[in-house]
Amino acid sequence: MGEPDIVANVNFFMSVPVGRDGHMAIADSPSKAGDYVDVEALTDVIAVISNCPQKYNPACGYRPTAVQVETFTRAQARR
Repeated sequence: MGEPDIVANVNFFMSVPVGRDGHMAIADSPSKAGDYVDVEALTDVIAVISNCPQKYNPACGYRPTAVQVETFTRAQARR
């Protein structure tokens, strides 16, 4: 693997508004406990997951919590 294999990150539960002037900020997240995302990998992937455990970050309301990750094979997902 090389640098071209590293893609931009995706923030599913973090709010990063971008103003008209391009200024970015970290804001309170609109997500709440129990929210989730289903992702289907159509090819082999290496995924890195973080719950943004920064106690000084407003994205988690200054209270970082655990994240739960479940993986399924295609056969398990069909059940």
